[in-house]
Amino acid sequence: MYTIGGVAYSTELYHHGILGMRWGDKNGPPYPLGSGDHSASEKKAGYKKSLGGGRNEELYDRKEKKVSKNRYDRMASRYEKRAEKLEKQGQNSKANNARKAAEKMKQTADKEREKQEAKKNEPKKTYREKLVDRYKEYGLSEKEAQEAADRKIAIEKGVVVGAVTVAALAGAWYVNREIGRNITGKIIKKGTIMQTLSPFDNRIQNMVDSGEHFFTTFTKKDKLTYLGDFGMDKFINRAKATQDMKIASRNQSIEVFKDAFKKANKDQIKEISDAVTNGGFRRTSTPLGAKIRILGALEEGNLEYLSKKDLGLLYDSVNYKLADQEDALLSFRPQLYTEFVNKGFGGLMDTNDQRYSCLVGDFPSIIIDKTKFDVLPSTKATTGQKSAALGWQFVRGAASNKVGLAVMGAEFGMIASNTYDRNRMRQAYLGMTESEAKAKIKSNAAKAYKNYKGTKDYQRLIKEYINEENKWYDKHKDKT
Repeated sequence: MYTIGGVAYSTELYHHGILGMRWGDKNGPPYPLGSGDHSASEKKAGYKKSLGGGRNEELYDRKEKKVSKNRYDRMASRYEKRAEKLEKQGQNSKANNARKAAEKMKQTADKEREKQEAKKNEPKKTYREKLVDRYKEYGLSEKEAQEAADRKIAIEKGVVVGAVTVAALAGAWYVNREIGRNITGKIIKKGTIMQTLSPFDNRIQNMVDSGEHFFTTFTKKDKLTYLGDFGMDKFINRAKATQDMKIASRNQSIEVFKDAFKKANKDQIKEISDAVTNGGFRRTSTPLGAKIRILGALEEGNLEYLSKKDLGLLYDSVNYKLADQEDALLSFRPQLYTEFVNKGFGGLMDTNDQRYSCLVGDFPSIIIDKTKFDVLPSTKATTGQKSAALGWQFVRGAASNKVGLAVMGAEFGMIASNTYDRNRMRQAYLGMTESEAKAKIKSNAAKAYKNYKGTKDYQRLIKEYINEENKWYDKHKDKT
């Protein structure tokens, strides 16, 4: 306590509030405050302790009163008000009816309250006990009801565990795929058969001879995806990895691209700028703001100021133009590929087909190191491969709800039925004479492809089927 000019002042500081209350916050009025009127910090700090630890009796009484007054009480109140109004208007008969209705509502309200009180006093039943009661209502005995309840609970637990397992596996697959695509890359193991579809025979060999790269797939799923979507009448050009081959992920490729860009001259930088403006930006749907920033960085010859997102869009646009082997990036492309090989990569991810193409493969790749594979002879798709590709199309169409793919995949039914029965049919051929077997093969071919009758592919498919079956028959007929 101290005195200034004869006025006494206190040296003590007083704070009025509750635990967890922040400066500047009003803790009422109006009073009393309910639990919902307190902030999260006040609740966490335990505001009730600073209020004496007791409950707000006035608020509690309000809630109890609200609970005790059920909907039948409210309806009774309405009828009573209506009765009073009718009496004032001189309609006594209608007023009496309204009072009778109000009395019935009050009786119903009392019964409802009795039920609620009885329910409060009843011990809570477990889920299993409720099931047993329900099954007993269906007419089952006590023992049968208990067995049925146990069986239902066991099934439900199995469903939950199964759903969690499937979700976990799906999540693990997705995470693994995205990590491989964007971070770690993939390794094409020695002996893996790589596949490229083309209308031209020996496509891979021609690319190797001209010193160019080639696009490929190496996983089973991607091979089926491309075969089903890209065209079953194409040549399957193949190559076999002679040693393990590292495929750069998107993130790894961006770093290699940055290193190659630092070594690029003005003409090569202009090639990059022309490539991304002539189709690259359009393919990747690059926003206008990002285009301005990227073109500014290219003009300056420095990519260090680009954000990670802008740099990714620039690389994706360049990656898309790598397929344009005649006009785009003629000088910069070899330098970029050399940078990849020097860093130990035999190829890079085709981000166009991963992110922007309608094919959307898991790991489509661009192979650039021709020292790590041997070219194999080209082939045409067999009936079994076509059936598998159509089946995969059907699965993809159903999973993604794409009607077009599902309709195409519906063709799987006729072809697949013949494919799955192939062994049984072939055993039947061996029990016939040669002329009977050849005639049966023709008949089966017509049945297998009857849905294709009238199309341009019909005769070709029939011919391939007959040739394949005749080869098998000629090989096995003397072994019986």
